[in-house]
Amino acid sequence: QRKYKMKIVVISALRAGSLRASAINTIKMAGGFARCGHEVWLVTLSGRPIGNKKLNALYGINDKIIWKKLPFFLGSGYFFALLTLLMVKKLAPDLVYCRSYSVPWLFEKNRIPVAMESHAHPGNRTKWFLRMVQSVNNPYFKVWVTINNS
Repeated sequence: QRKYKMKIVVISALRAGSLRASAINTIKMAGGFARCGHEVWLVTLSGRPIGNKKLNALYGINDKIIWKKLPFFLGSGYFFALLTLLMVKKLAPDLVYCRSYSVPWLFEKNRIPVAMESHAHPGNRTKWFLRMVQSVNNPYFKVWVTINNS
């Protein structure tokens, strides 16, 4: 029997150390998963050169979260999704929780359970958003979390 309830990987193309509301929301979500007893890995882009303990303190996260910071030059598109896919395949999580549109489509194609949080406006027509929308019928796309009522 393993120590944790689930292994969850939270993925967002935010810059580690960012104080933007979306970054804080994502990191607090990861902290919430950890407080519920899950093993949590947080995959972001590198930002300011801050160690993991200082990042946890910056965001007020007391729970153990394992940070994985990818090079900032990857951006939030295909290369970010591909590198996170390679990383996640090695981790074999029970769930991937995303805040990046480029991730769900690629992950569900690789049979990795994925949840997506989106705060997009209803008229969003970007390529990655539309691919994510197409993913919702795949059995590995578990849930789409949103605050938009449309």
